[in-house]
Amino acid sequence: MNGDIVHDNVLDDLEFVPRKVGEYREVLGIGDYGVAFQTESISPALKSSVDVFGGTVNGLLDHVASVLKFAQTIAKEDGEEALTDDEQSALIGRLEKSVALLERSDPDAVPDDEDAGNLEAIISSFDRPALLVRNGGILLDDPQAIRWRDTLERNMGQIKRTIGSVGRINLNGQQVGTGYVIAPGLIMTNVHVAVFLAEKATHDAIVRHGESGFRRNRAWAVKPGVSIDFKEGDGMQGRLQFRVKEPFFIGPLAVPELMDTTIPDRIKIARYKQSMNLSNMDMAIFEVETTNADGRSLPPALSLSSQESLLVEGKDLFVVGYPGRTVIQPTDAEADKKNMDLLRYFNGKFGVKRLSPGQIVSLPGSNIDDKGNWVVSHDSSTLGGNSGSCVVPLNENEDQVLALHFGGGWYRSNFSIALPKVRNILKAVRAHWV
Repeated sequence: MNGDIVHDNVLDDLEFVPRKVGEYREVLGIGDYGVAFQTESISPALKSSVDVFGGTVNGLLDHVASVLKFAQTIAKEDGEEALTDDEQSALIGRLEKSVALLERSDPDAVPDDEDAGNLEAIISSFDRPALLVRNGGILLDDPQAIRWRDTLERNMGQIKRTIGSVGRINLNGQQVGTGYVIAPGLIMTNVHVAVFLAEKATHDAIVRHGESGFRRNRAWAVKPGVSIDFKEGDGMQGRLQFRVKEPFFIGPLAVPELMDTTIPDRIKIARYKQSMNLSNMDMAIFEVETTNADGRSLPPALSLSSQESLLVEGKDLFVVGYPGRTVIQPTDAEADKKNMDLLRYFNGKFGVKRLSPGQIVSLPGSNIDDKGNWVVSHDSSTLGGNSGSCVVPLNENEDQVLALHFGGGWYRSNFSIALPKVRNILKAVRAHWV
């Protein structure tokens, strides 16, 4: 490893480090911080928490109860199994135990992973929610939308125009990631999604120029059973599934063996985790059918941003994708399973379309490993299924995809490729740049 490399592995940045009790008190506006709100100027995040919780533990728990009740109502409406009253009471008790730490513990104490996970889930439930998409929009009556409700409602036209062009990428019906339409017959996703969708071509590998003049790599062919489905969730009405035809562009691979079909997926996952770093362009483009078997047309392409002026720290944005555990993720982390369970209680089913508001945290070039000067980080809530999601400025007048999400996790760091920084690489793609 080079001496100037600080983070040689993106997953180093994804490690969850619990905050101290005093930090949780501050973020949640509990105790002295809630009282201070009455007289002192405080951060927007703290103000929003005090507005929601009233600066009290009871207010915080009331919010949690309303979130759980809403999630269970949605589960019943969708014909899914909801929690029983006893299960809800047990969950509330589990959360109350974690919240009690805020009143009695030393401010410098660090909660264990379970308590920290519970507190992070509560923070996420109002500050960085993952809101359900329904009927081409989002459910603004969701208690988790409370902080963002006015902003989301004001920009609902932009949100609706974006949502319909984002789909779930499946392999034989199982979710692998997310993708979105960038041009007629083209979708964008991540390389680490692509390597599980493609295999070595049976014909001689050649490189030729397509109609656009863009170099297409014919060394790889899409596996049977790969599709992108633009439905909001399982059981939703309508047939919006389209066959993924072939790779159009696959970014440089740090580990070429990822495309070797003789290597088991679990080995690929391990090698990918070892090689994933901010220097790689984790971007892939696939050709898809423009009319599916049901005669439906591919959703319209989203405009891509060439405006570096939109890359501003603290800028509001939203991510649209299908958060959840995918077939390419390891499943042996017990702590992660607990957090996934907690998110399920708060949010309902995984693998369905969601919108996650957030903000830009750092700009291209901020991380020493960002050798391509194209990585922008954000703090929206994401999970593995969000790989390949679009990152869009939350502004009706900025109707364009600003970045491609490629890594991160719930209450962890999130990384994306800033499209204005890679336009020259993609200049021959038949996309609408603004």
